[in-house]
Amino acid sequence: QDVKYDDDKFNQSRNEEMLAGVYGGYQSNKVTPLFEAYYLSMIDIKGNNDIHRYTAGGRVQARLAPGLVADVEVPIQFGKTGTTTAWAKTIKAWALHGDLTQNFDEVFWKPKFTVAYDQASGDKDPNDSVSNTFMPLYQSTHEPYGLIDLVRWQNIRNPEVNVIFSPTEKFRFTPQMDFFWLESKSDSWYSSSGSVTRTKTSGDRNYYLGSEASIRFYYDLTKNIKFETGYAHFFSGGYVKDTGADDDADWIYSQFFIKY
Repeated sequence: QDVKYDDDKFNQSRNEEMLAGVYGGYQSNKVTPLFEAYYLSMIDIKGNNDIHRYTAGGRVQARLAPGLVADVEVPIQFGKTGTTTAWAKTIKAWALHGDLTQNFDEVFWKPKFTVAYDQASGDKDPNDSVSNTFMPLYQSTHEPYGLIDLVRWQNIRNPEVNVIFSPTEKFRFTPQMDFFWLESKSDSWYSSSGSVTRTKTSGDRNYYLGSEASIRFYYDLTKNIKFETGYAHFFSGGYVKDTGADDDADWIYSQFFIKY
């Protein structure tokens, strides 16, 4: 249940927002395929619009060849939104994740190459009785959809390529490239937190949001102290140009991890 922070009182959960579910997996040993399945119920009745959203999905991870691993996950969502006396919309949404990772442990700098694709449905018609917008449930607001946090697994198509190079045991770096398209032009562009960045449901607009190029560096100073820094640049695409200001964006960060 949702817990609201209150510095002056003992924090208590409230039943207006509840998440429940079951998640299971099976793998006979570390080199055989991993199978996972889940069912999640999310009920949100704290506002004027009640949401009863149910998510069922599965994931398979398998070793296809020495050093080559495939990972596929497909969730679907169903339920209703509206009020308890007059449900306004039926939920019918879906998402997809797939990636291939190849390790080259015998090659110079031991590169680990990954190709990934993420897609999540968007609403086809905001005026009909069906909501097709996939909603990630309580996901991390950072990664894996680029570093600048401009999108999330919601009304999106996102091919990605990255390589992890490990010149030494203590130092590694990761160049990465992401491309972003809206899955539906009739739905909004959503940020990593789920807020609406822009909406244009009619008139001329493009599917293409843009691309992001990034690089991250990691260095283990000691067993307990690690350093990380990175840079990313977003190249705005047709949808950004069709809906307002279309400047590119830059982001840089540095951070230490200290763990004892």
